[in-house]
Amino acid sequence: MLSNEEIIKRLYEQPDKFMKAMSRKEYANAAFTAYIAECVCLFCDVPRNVRTELFGDRHAEPPIDGLFPEHLVIKANDQMILSHKTLQELTLKEKREREKEWEECQKRFRKTNI
Repeated sequence: MLSNEEIIKRLYEQPDKFMKAMSRKEYANAAFTAYIAECVCLFCDVPRNVRTELFGDRHAEPPIDGLFPEHLVIKANDQMILSHKTLQELTLKEKREREKEWEECQKRFRKTNI
């Protein structure tokens, strides 16, 4: 189990992962990185100042830009939708890959043991 400090440390690593995914044009990965970071912040009740530093605050005077640039998060989500890579589809793809690997493993086992 992670402590609060470890959770916050990992959250501060996420904008860098987001930017690397954006530079590689891995929009689904980037979008989910930002989304999961936001979910963790809300679920773990991360202090408001940390959330503001990560995601910004457009209601502040003047507005505060976060480490996750809002325009890039919007772009990542738009590009992900345009390429039809939703969380459900990514999960199904991973499931199919695991099932295929499992079938191959079973075939190898049968060849050597039967």
